[in-house]
Amino acid sequence: MSDQSQKALDDGPSVSVMTNMPVIAEVLQSGIKHRVTLTGGEYDYANGALMGEQVLEAISECLFDTAIIAAYGVDPVHGLVESSKYLQRFKRLLFERSRRIFVADHSKFGASGAYVSVSLSDIGTIVTDEPPPAPFADRFKDAGVRVVYPQKNETNNMEEDTNGQ
Repeated sequence: MSDQSQKALDDGPSVSVMTNMPVIAEVLQSGIKHRVTLTGGEYDYANGALMGEQVLEAISECLFDTAIIAAYGVDPVHGLVESSKYLQRFKRLLFERSRRIFVADHSKFGASGAYVSVSLSDIGTIVTDEPPPAPFADRFKDAGVRVVYPQKNETNNMEEDTNGQ
């Protein structure tokens, strides 16, 4: 984590976070002022995340103001897709229990997955690192999806662009 990001966490308001990722818990807890709850579950070293029924149970018992949900892939017709049935269930449950923001870097546009977790018309907001390709931008606009990504201005500083939404 950058020093600037850590400073923003330290200087910002205290937050209450539930996560299935121990590394996120460690970063947030380093400032001591944040309340961090881990979901429980079996640790999956490859993904750096807690997985399994305990995670789903923990999520199902809560309501979240905001959930930041990473997408495995984004399909221009079907919406957010996942590689496994478990991740589909996990993301659908987060979707149902929160106001949400989906995160997908540009490489996720067109990545195929076997399971639809959230339909295109239900996405709401997606944050990405680059503007989506034209077919996605058109579909997002038609479906009412707000797309947020950084855009360079004349002084080479980054500013947010919301794709006209």
